[in-house]
Amino acid sequence: MPAEHTPSQAPGKTQRSAIGSFLVIASVLAVALVAMLVMQVVQGGDASSGPVAKVTSYGEVVAQLPLDKDSRQVVVCDEGTNTVVVEDGAVHIEDADCSGGDCMKQGAIDQPGNLLVCLPHQLIVEIVPAERAGSREPSVYTGREQVGADDIDVVAR
Repeated sequence: MPAEHTPSQAPGKTQRSAIGSFLVIASVLAVALVAMLVMQVVQGGDASSGPVAKVTSYGEVVAQLPLDKDSRQVVVCDEGTNTVVVEDGAVHIEDADCSGGDCMKQGAIDQPGNLLVCLPHQLIVEIVPAERAGSREPSVYTGREQVGADDIDVVAR
């Protein structure tokens, strides 16, 4: 009985197959990486998408503090200073040299639409969604754009 003859693979065929598989995997990973970078650029490059404490003094935005990062901002105006602090996802006024210090007694806020107000210093801390932080959309508080000192209204609850 004649010996069975099995065709042998050509030398290097398995090497070419492995190299081809590697190139396909590397190409897919490269495309995924480029897609992630493009998405980050399109979204503004900001990884934070949570609420922001928008701090205005005399109607001008002086700070935008993301609530997902602890920070401290000293706001100085002609009448005095306020220290605005973000801790554990909430913002409060830690120190103020205004008479009465009512702004320090308002506690911490952490939800869009919440406000802290220092009337003597005409300072407003408003929680806004991140996409609205830099805009001049009407304030939840006043219903108008924050343009000048005469635009600041106080609403009692």
